[in-house]
Amino acid sequence: MSLTPFLVSARARIHEGPQAQRCVQLSRLRRVSSLHRLENLVADRAPLFYRSPDQITGRLQEGYFLTAFGEALRRLPTSTHFHDSHFGEILSAIFATDILGWRLIYSKLKLLTTPNSNPHKMDLVLFDSNQEVPTLVLGEVKSSMKSHTPANHHKSCYPSLFDSLRGYSDADLAYDLTAARDNIDSLPSAERDAVKEALKPYANPKIQYAGFSIIDTHTNQHNETSMLATRRSPKVFDIELVCVDDLSKVSTSTYTLLDNMRSCTTPIL
Repeated sequence: MSLTPFLVSARARIHEGPQAQRCVQLSRLRRVSSLHRLENLVADRAPLFYRSPDQITGRLQEGYFLTAFGEALRRLPTSTHFHDSHFGEILSAIFATDILGWRLIYSKLKLLTTPNSNPHKMDLVLFDSNQEVPTLVLGEVKSSMKSHTPANHHKSCYPSLFDSLRGYSDADLAYDLTAARDNIDSLPSAERDAVKEALKPYANPKIQYAGFSIIDTHTNQHNETSMLATRRSPKVFDIELVCVDDLSKVSTSTYTLLDNMRSCTTPIL
């Protein structure tokens, strides 16, 4: 199942005008669609952000069913703080693949060395084959679980998006391009070849940046979102503003489902 049935509205451009520095597109996701719930979709896909399908399949081929899934689930965070930040990154990646049509090369969640952490690298490395020249997209994600108004996102998660992109250095880019080269095997063969070609030494690949901001639908305030369009930045990028109904509850329910699964696959010592 894709994210599409949960879309109430998709990519409406906001804050256009002479002061706009970038395109900001607003989407809204409902929590329930027919018989399906958003947290079930995210929970279904989340483990693959922590451990690759090949690694899981390898264990299955060795004959270890519970171990295969337990190893992936044990990489998930146990802290509520990291539940929420990881949820925003996973939902952004699902949005990018299902709605924007991009391919995920890798998420920085695969770089975790401990469950309750967040590596200081670009959140998502994606591939956009829809453009005339195949393009690598570096995605930065900021989310807020606030449900009250005013949420003052313009003083917290919105400027944080700009701060992270401003601090992203050439050394960070070189690291992420190397990590991308190491994680292209999951792409379809035609796209894998295109990415491999783009990432050859001295190939000078086409690179663009993208911002993702995930907030609760109830906290979306026009006077706060204007800064997303008008604030200046040394990086050129557009922003996907994704509003989720009952965001905090969806995030909590997602990791409750995963925690229950983890407990079932944890060995009793």
